[in-house]
Amino acid sequence: MSSAHRPNTVKPLFTFVDGWKGPESQFNQRAVQKSFSKFRKAASEFVHYLAERTFPLQNDLQGIPPEWELDNPEKYRRTVDELNRLADLMVQQYRSFVTLAKKKLDE
Repeated sequence: MSSAHRPNTVKPLFTFVDGWKGPESQFNQRAVQKSFSKFRKAASEFVHYLAERTFPLQNDLQGIPPEWELDNPEKYRRTVDELNRLADLMVQQYRSFVTLAKKKLDE
């Protein structure tokens, strides 16, 4: 089972979570701000879990240590499942935010 990624593919998420603190993260519409905050929280939970549970591998990849799959399959499976759950939640919150923001812009 592959659980590796190239760190540069998720770097924009880390920049978003850790760097967007100014006016680009503030909205006048209360509902849009609330939705953005939910998205940002979900993104933060994902990237922080990713940073805590993945490690450098070969060929400039980052991932869950492959030995976990053999030595501790339950830990490996839990980690994969949680990363997938957090990624799905982040995408869901992103879609909700974009849908609401577009709707508010059309009003």
